[in-house]
Amino acid sequence: MLLCRCDPGWFGDQCQYAQEPSMTCSCAPSSICIRSFPSSICVCPLGRIGPRCYINFDPCQGSGPCLNGGRCIPNDERKHSSFAAKCLCPKDFWGEYCQYPLTKLIIYFHPIISIPSLIYLHIIQDKQLAKHQHIKTFKRILPYESSAIIRTTVNKFHLAFSEFENGYYWMNFKRDNSTEIEMYIFPENRCLSIKNL
Repeated sequence: MLLCRCDPGWFGDQCQYAQEPSMTCSCAPSSICIRSFPSSICVCPLGRIGPRCYINFDPCQGSGPCLNGGRCIPNDERKHSSFAAKCLCPKDFWGEYCQYPLTKLIIYFHPIISIPSLIYLHIIQDKQLAKHQHIKTFKRILPYESSAIIRTTVNKFHLAFSEFENGYYWMNFKRDNSTEIEMYIFPENRCLSIKNL
């Protein structure tokens, strides 16, 4: 299907009809006017709203509500939302306003363990008055890498297991601060199959 954008004064599938004086468009100059019967439809550009696109609307004015370098993206004004925009967060932050730093998990392998090309990480959070939470994530490890770095929204957990090629390993971890956690995989921490016990 071919769609033509007509010059002012023309309309039709292929802009073949001259506009009559009674068919003038009442849309704001910066909008796109789609002629239809009985009245035109106005397609508003970013920063304008309303049936004829004459109302200024910019929830991202200035730096907007986004923090830590987040990019503000206006929502569709027809949606009923308390927040008129969304934040697109940079890789190290998360949250509605990019207000939380992602936790950086650095996984180190003991020298006798061959580094896999893919590792699954199982994180267990113990909630005191609720069922525990099991979070799963994975990371591809490139041939030249000697460790794996996983960024996650989880910053407090109680147990961590890694899963790769030949089984599961319980992981020791050292928490230097709340946004960076070092995790270690040792051969003696391999979880044996019930058949091998």
